[in-house]
Amino acid sequence: LYWINHIGKFEYHGMLYTYYDSSNAELQRTVFIEYTIYNRDSVTYDSVKLGMYVDFDLGNATDDYIGSDTINQGFYAYNADNFDEGGNGYGSTPPAVGVKFLNSKINSFVSYSNGNNYNGASQNADEMHNYLNGLWRDGVAITRGGNGRNSGGSATKIMFTGNPSTSTGWTELGPPAQLFGDRRVIASIPYFSLLSGEKKTLSLAISFGENSTSTAVAAAFPNLQSAWN
Repeated sequence: LYWINHIGKFEYHGMLYTYYDSSNAELQRTVFIEYTIYNRDSVTYDSVKLGMYVDFDLGNATDDYIGSDTINQGFYAYNADNFDEGGNGYGSTPPAVGVKFLNSKINSFVSYSNGNNYNGASQNADEMHNYLNGLWRDGVAITRGGNGRNSGGSATKIMFTGNPSTSTGWTELGPPAQLFGDRRVIASIPYFSLLSGEKKTLSLAISFGENSTSTAVAAAFPNLQSAWN
């Protein structure tokens, strides 16, 4: 599937595609997205910031956790407990789903919610710019630990970098465990420049993992990592 959008002097080409290979389970669990941005202006832009917004809605959208995997350059969602309730829920063995940058590195990863708090939806360009730079909506630095807000840890631009399947590092599982909910995230790549007429391509893989033999929280995450690899 191919589409083109225009915003000001920038032209956005998008392509969504898959590979067919009946012998490759990982490819069967993955779709790919490629975005190419063209500078159709007559001037050079020296600091362009590009981010990927995702509202995962994993089955029942109200009980999700999220995390990032800086080794795989990916970010993901998983069920906050071992049962995904509701008519849209997956039941006792919910999957994990995630997005991997294929040709760039994660520069920031921020989780936010609806509402008007420090982690609410952005209302203007300045607030969106803060999220794209790994800051809270109000410009305050994210800190490691807890929910990332004044936690006492060191400043970071990338949230929840631990491994929830092994209960190691900083995850929403805690301690302390975070309130689960409807998670929205923005992950950005480093600044780049665009000369007049120049283009920049961002390639991503959207994969899922599942584990039908375990009801442990985040049991599907290692299979998502396998698909990414």
